[in-house]
Amino acid sequence: MESCAKIVAMAIITVVLILNILSVLIINRSIIILNTQIENTLTASVHRYGNQTETSIKSLFISTIGTQRTLNNLILEGAINPKK
Repeated sequence: MESCAKIVAMAIITVVLILNILSVLIINRSIIILNTQIENTLTASVHRYGNQTETSIKSLFISTIGTQRTLNNLILEGAINPKK
């Protein structure tokens, strides 16, 4: 009977150890996947906001150029007298 109890105890300990090892492996794999996803998300955000900033600056320059052309046209047509 004693040897049977030892075998059962060893089997239980072995199963618990295997489950613990599997849990650690699953947790490590999950951490790696999450870190990769976070890194990809941050990279995508940097590119997206970088593109938005570039677009905003281009829009500002285009608007400024358009305003300057409008003022130049008004000056040429005599609607605005730059000497006043």
